[in-house]
Amino acid sequence: MNAKKILTSLLLLACFFTSYATFANSSPNNPFLTTCYSVEQLQLKGIAGRGEVLLQWEGAADNVSYTVQRSIMPGGSYVVVQQSLTGNFCFDDGLINDTLYYYTVTARASDGVTISTATVALQPSDTIKVACMGDSITYGYSLSNPGVYSYPARLQDLLPDGYTATNYGSSGKTLLFNSGASYITNANYSNAVNSEPNIIVIMLGTNDSRQITWDALGSNFIDNYKTMINQLQNLPSNPRIFIALPPKAFSSAFDINETRLASDIRPDIVTVANETGVSVIDVFDASKDTPSAFPDGVHPGESGGLLIAQKVADLILMPQVNITNNQNTLTAPAAIGYQWYKEGVKIEGATGQTHEAEASGNYSVLIKLNEDNEDRVMSNPLAVNVLSSPEFVADTNDFLIYPSPARSVITVESTWAENLGEVQIFNTLGAMVYSENNINKPKATIPVTNLAPGIYTVKVHNTVTKRVSIAN
Repeated sequence: MNAKKILTSLLLLACFFTSYATFANSSPNNPFLTTCYSVEQLQLKGIAGRGEVLLQWEGAADNVSYTVQRSIMPGGSYVVVQQSLTGNFCFDDGLINDTLYYYTVTARASDGVTISTATVALQPSDTIKVACMGDSITYGYSLSNPGVYSYPARLQDLLPDGYTATNYGSSGKTLLFNSGASYITNANYSNAVNSEPNIIVIMLGTNDSRQITWDALGSNFIDNYKTMINQLQNLPSNPRIFIALPPKAFSSAFDINETRLASDIRPDIVTVANETGVSVIDVFDASKDTPSAFPDGVHPGESGGLLIAQKVADLILMPQVNITNNQNTLTAPAAIGYQWYKEGVKIEGATGQTHEAEASGNYSVLIKLNEDNEDRVMSNPLAVNVLSSPEFVADTNDFLIYPSPARSVITVESTWAENLGEVQIFNTLGAMVYSENNINKPKATIPVTNLAPGIYTVKVHNTVTKRVSIAN
């Protein structure tokens, strides 16, 4: 599938998917990196692919048109990519890989008011780098040629052109930080971080199951894992992160404890994923009935490396989940379970297919794909704007506004309160253009000569709203 079709598929996913069954039948081969920015009421995110980008924005009101501009220099001369758009996305192709492009979007309302986004810097690239982090299971211990038969090597064989999977496994390493053999202090961890990965797969925990290690440090497992993930989430490459449940240990060789893995470590890894908002690859489920694929009972043989690689590839290449937004009601594709996040922070109690966004920001959701295993996939973030202006109250006599249309001043008069308190005025984009506090009288005159002609919403007492026409 070519790149343009991939991006088109993602757009269709974002706009029209209503069930996981629908999105599971698609087969794009190219994940994208997403960067989100926000300015006032208009928010923009960009996805860079191979020689192309997809821009998507959220937040302006109805009856707004958009202009998308691009530059090859920050603050440089912009060219118009598309204009007079009424949708909330724009596709730009024919770009040069490894060149940095700068985009901005301007919204124009029917009354002439405009709001522009911050500049989004995006760099199309021909290579998607996958960093495979882990212990000896990742490295390929006991294999005759880890460069050929380890799971990262087999993963490279399974991924489409344009991907590079690199083995950053290190034998004997733990997730736990103070074990004396922690992966986070190993050179391979630093090498993986410095590679600017686009996708990270972590498979740790098997060595942590040793009784002497777990008894001394096991209570720190969740916090240590969350710390590592937080570091990786803040990398400039903005990687997609997958954490894998370790495969089944079919023996107690190397003092590995399958009982500990089953009762504590794998459940803890799922907890970490829910707390941090990262995807889960259930390698245990893929391996639990394949003892012959693990000759020494712990480490994968040649067939085991392929088995793990196939499981990892399935999750990496799965179409990314996209959220839809209908008047701040966010909806995820149908699945088994959900956990919602705002700005990457878990929203406690937000575990349904839909979520009501109460504040502007970037929202995402982690979905559990089925009941048979612990596979979970993190969605693309969606920029949501909750306008400051409340919904119009059509039939209220709590206060009067006159004249309408107004030219130089409007009068706001309460019919029931001794004091107006606070009066705010919002334009059609939801931006507040006037505010006055502590109005200790029931009637006030407000100058509007600086406001462009159009329809405005006036809010009094932070609750009641009416609209007024200004015709300067």
